[in-house]
Amino acid sequence: MKTIKLFTIIFLAVVFFNYTAKAQNDPTSDKWQDSINHIVTVPAFIGNGGIGTGSPLRPLTVFSSTAGVISLLESDHPTGTLLDIKSNTAGDAGLRFQGGRTWTIGNDKGLGDSFIITRFNGFPTNTSNNRKDLVITGVGNVGFGEVNPSDKVEINSNGGGLDLTHDSNTSFSSIESFESGTSMGTIQFIGSAFTSVPRRNNVEIVNRTIPGHIDFYTKNSFGLPRLRVHANGRVGIGKTAPAD
Repeated sequence: MKTIKLFTIIFLAVVFFNYTAKAQNDPTSDKWQDSINHIVTVPAFIGNGGIGTGSPLRPLTVFSSTAGVISLLESDHPTGTLLDIKSNTAGDAGLRFQGGRTWTIGNDKGLGDSFIITRFNGFPTNTSNNRKDLVITGVGNVGFGEVNPSDKVEINSNGGGLDLTHDSNTSFSSIESFESGTSMGTIQFIGSAFTSVPRRNNVEIVNRTIPGHIDFYTKNSFGLPRLRVHANGRVGIGKTAPAD
């Protein structure tokens, strides 16, 4: 036990001497550096601090010259790990990712404190030269290219839209509506090699409710469908109870 304690003391002394010796040789006296150039820059009372760099550009700069992951936050606490980013009452808070293209995620006080994902061209995040690619409002509405979504999902696109894809031609893709966990109906697009041959390449509108009619309306025609496919299979144009 005494041998282990003695070894620990010697090891810590060597590491401390290694760093302090380097610091004494540094005219700025604010850098600790070991023999293989692991640099820790200790900020002055007012200044920037760095890990792995002697020229930090921000209050904390972490740099690695090798490919891999720099772990800034780890915890084995059973309730999980939280990275808390706060701003003052007037500013936004966010994370910036810089590579071939720069992205920012965070809150936007200019949009009522909505959460945003944006292609970044300035700071703060609510400047007008940023694209708002995804916006989630405080009431849970989601906008794609729409900064003030008034519905649960809104898409604002110049020539684009919502794509549905099924990876296999034996499968299908669909849009489905639920009420309290029960399917009310779907619009589904059937694959070209679907198991049921008569259904292949179909676009199907399915009403799973009772009585189960499918109605088509035009502007100002609500209350009287222009066309009804009755649950019994009859079709009415301008009639809700077709006889044939």
